[in-house]
Amino acid sequence: MNASSLDLLRQYVDTDSAQVVDARATGGEVISIPMRQRVLPIQVLGAVADNLSWFLEQVTGRGYQKAEEVYDAGFTVREPGHQAYGMKVTAEGSVVIVARVSLLEDDTIFQRYVDYLRTGVYL
Repeated sequence: MNASSLDLLRQYVDTDSAQVVDARATGGEVISIPMRQRVLPIQVLGAVADNLSWFLEQVTGRGYQKAEEVYDAGFTVREPGHQAYGMKVTAEGSVVIVARVSLLEDDTIFQRYVDYLRTGVYL
């Protein structure tokens, strides 16, 4: 995956409307990304998980991978061998939700990913 994958992702979700939302009832902040109309949620979730794993690899320098959830529709993106932290990509209605699995080593990563989705530039 490369930076042009953002163009592919934009076919599935409205990256300009991505935002970090305070969802304390569900465990803290989440990223909310509206889906485009007439797309299959499982395709959207896979595309977001692929893009998120690529982004995390770029900003951390470590390999991240997506794994499909067994009991739930969605994916978990984490560094192989590290079960304690990562991100879960799921859908609530027509919105993609990216939430922490447990811990994140970098609390700024949510806002940095949203900024990347909006601008195409990762820092």
